Amino acid sequence: MRARRAALDALRAVQRRDAYANLVLPRLLRSRGLTGQDAARATDLTYGTLRGLGTFDAILAACADRPLTAIDPDVLDALRLGTYQLLATRVPPHAAVSTTVDLVRSRRGAGAARFANAVLRHVADTDLAGWVDRLAPKATNDPVGHRYELGTCQHELLAGLVAAFDYIDSLGWDAMIPHERSLGQRFLDGMPEGLDLYGLPTMEGRVPTFCFNVPGHTSEEVATHLADSHEVAVWWGNYYAIETMRALGLDEWMGAVRAGFVHYNTEEEVDRLLAGLTELL
Repeated sequence: MRARRAALDALRAVQRRDAYANLVLPRLLRSRGLTGQDAARATDLTYGTLRGLGTFDAILAACADRPLTAIDPDVLDALRLGTYQLLATRVPPHAAVSTTVDLVRSRRGAGAARFANAVLRHVADTDLAGWVDRLAPKATNDPVGHRYELGTCQHELLAGLVAAFDYIDSLGWDAMIPHERSLGQRFLDGMPEGLDLYGLPTMEGRVPTFCFNVPGHTSEEVATHLADSHEVAVWWGNYYAIETMRALGLDEWMGAVRAGFVHYNTEEEVDRLLAGLTELL
């Protein structure tokens, strides 16, 4: 129960104070002496619940007899924890329900505990896939939501989002964008014949990030050659976008080479990339 209490308090801090979970949770674990399996359990409960928050809230809204805004915030966060355990972990349903109800009872009393018990038993009526099928908009009504997701959301980077905005603002978009576009155009203008480029062959309507393959070489071989011979670092593989690679007819593991240019890159680096690619063709 100590792990669940820590997770609940971390959720409350995130919801009430817009705190960052990766900052508040370690402090909670240290202050409460949670280590080993207890710390791991609290961490899983916190991040797992936050990752699925939108989905869990939609499910809870369908199961509760009142709007989520009318539910006590402590109770609502406990319900989110319980829903995560019911639908996305291997915790037995009876344990997920009973521990959450006990947590609500300790915080908000018997009446709130009865309410939590009723809601979670409704949540347990079906699995996560069943709830998504029941509640998610169909592709005809929400086409964007059914498109490919190019990669996975990097949750650990969200904490730096404000700092990143401040950094970009300090440089100025008016200086960054023309420079990056000019580097992208330099790459396109010098692209060696025979290179398999996936995507627009122009800088109109795109950013200077390019996905390509060199015929006769795997993407890993290309990346290794560029690093060893020209000190150019590129990514190779599927970038966690397996469905996109399938749609392009590429190997799901090898995928393609990815090279991108940003504000700190130079024309000389673009030329080194082009020289390395030319050597392979």
